[in-house]
Amino acid sequence: MTREEALSALQDREPFLILAVVNGSQAQGTALSDSSDFDLMGVAVPPVEHYFGLSSYGSDGTKEVREGDLDAVIYEARKMIRLLCGANPNTMCAIHTRPEDVLFTTPAGDLLRANRDMFVTKK
Repeated sequence: MTREEALSALQDREPFLILAVVNGSQAQGTALSDSSDFDLMGVAVPPVEHYFGLSSYGSDGTKEVREGDLDAVIYEARKMIRLLCGANPNTMCAIHTRPEDVLFTTPAGDLLRANRDMFVTKK
């Protein structure tokens, strides 16, 4: 699966993305081309109905997309920020990833990455 195919599959399943980055072995350069899945992490801002409590987003603010070789985790924006404030190492990689591993971003996604130093802690 190419980066473009992975992003396309993710965008088909999640239209509210503001940021999508390569994650896991693909980002670390340890992927085995014929046996590694394609890991992505994303951040989404769902429709306003979610914020008024009229709809839910995934399971407790997290959606998982597993389709073929694609293995993606998408966090609702408030949950992502909560996890970042707690210095969650699994989410820190999304805002500190190399520029070439950013597959998709919007102005809101750029803002999150531009302010990544706000989440640095001694934890």
